[in-house]
Amino acid sequence: TVSARAVLPAGWSNADIGAPGMAGSSGYTNGNWTVRGGGTDIYNNSDQFQYAYTTVNGDSTLIAQVTSLQNTDSGGWAKAGIMFRNVTSAAAVDVSIIQSSTHGVSYQWRSTANGGTSQNAITGINPPVWLRLVRSNATFTGSFSTNNGSTWVQVNSQSVTMSTAVLAGLDVTAHNNAALNTSTFTNVSVTGALTNAPPQI
Repeated sequence: TVSARAVLPAGWSNADIGAPGMAGSSGYTNGNWTVRGGGTDIYNNSDQFQYAYTTVNGDSTLIAQVTSLQNTDSGGWAKAGIMFRNVTSAAAVDVSIIQSSTHGVSYQWRSTANGGTSQNAITGINPPVWLRLVRSNATFTGSFSTNNGSTWVQVNSQSVTMSTAVLAGLDVTAHNNAALNTSTFTNVSVTGALTNAPPQI
């Protein structure tokens, strides 16, 4: 279901994945993104979140700086991050690297549609933080930076089979189906053979 939209750059769309209890939204102004996402989680066998995305073909790199993240969950698992995703269905194959409200940075992946999600986490990391996902053939590598992208710390690298053309963008969940997590991003960039042009920031 495509959710209510603010203005997005040419070639970008947004959608609520997995029918969260509260409708999310995504907006972009002068290099700054505001993404509001509800839903129970991005994890397990299916997801509920707000996704602002474009389409890429083949090898590509997705980078964003999470500048703020709202803590909408008593367990501290509200999430804001970046994701490659096969399709918009709730149980799709995906790879993401996310900042949680209190549990640091996590690399997450679902290797098969309707399958479980695995993760590797590095605790003690808080916004603002830069996140990077690199797709090279079937290998997806996730890293973070706390010094504006000058140096990167790799969290994990996994082989995950996806279509040649996939979705790439920003993902936000409240980890609370009765709330919206308002998170902000900047320095968003997508490189690779694109079918839709992302903003040149």
